[in-house]
Amino acid sequence: MEKQLEALLEHVAKAHEELSRILKSTKEISMHTAEYVVGELPDRDLTFGGQDVILNHALLLAGNVTAYLNSLGELEAALADSLEPVMEQLHGQSDEE
Repeated sequence: MEKQLEALLEHVAKAHEELSRILKSTKEISMHTAEYVVGELPDRDLTFGGQDVILNHALLLAGNVTAYLNSLGELEAALADSLEPVMEQLHGQSDEE
């Protein structure tokens, strides 16, 4: 039974590692986009697309940040869901000892 738990934990750890890599990439994209928006817009002439274009890009950036934060919440829930049976099993084993 312990070997099965160890194998399960290894697979869960690998899956969570991949999820964290995806989230890190999403974070990097959002950060670079935010840096571009904050760093480049004040130096530019606003006639290139008008205020509507700027507001649209700001809305898209806010959507990216929101999606990233939602992904972090989903990762936390996935961690809790996948580790709950393992913790129950370990708790049951410690009660038996």
